[in-house]
Amino acid sequence: MPGRRRLAALVPLPAGATAAVATAVHATHPDADEAPAEVRQHVRYGASPRAGIATLAGARALALLRGRAHVSPEDLRDALLPALRHRVLLRYEAVAAGVSVDDLVRAVLASHPVR
Repeated sequence: MPGRRRLAALVPLPAGATAAVATAVHATHPDADEAPAEVRQHVRYGASPRAGIATLAGARALALLRGRAHVSPEDLRDALLPALRHRVLLRYEAVAAGVSVDDLVRAVLASHPVR
């Protein structure tokens, strides 16, 4: 297993990928200028920088699983939701109203597309 992890860590990222992921992660914080209105209303705590690290690692692994030796924007987008899903904490009112973290992450991606 460690050999596979090492191999995934070597998969190159496209230019600007780290910045795009950092912007998306930061936009999960309700006090961030980049946060969409839904995040400002429903999120208590946004994702930490570790969410970005997990996203990049997941995107690299997805690229390998998909038979590519490089990360595509699709890999980044597909890795964001699982990496952020359990790292964003909602306000009680949002949970009671049935708002999901998935909906909020999609709102973040709509405002800050990863390309």
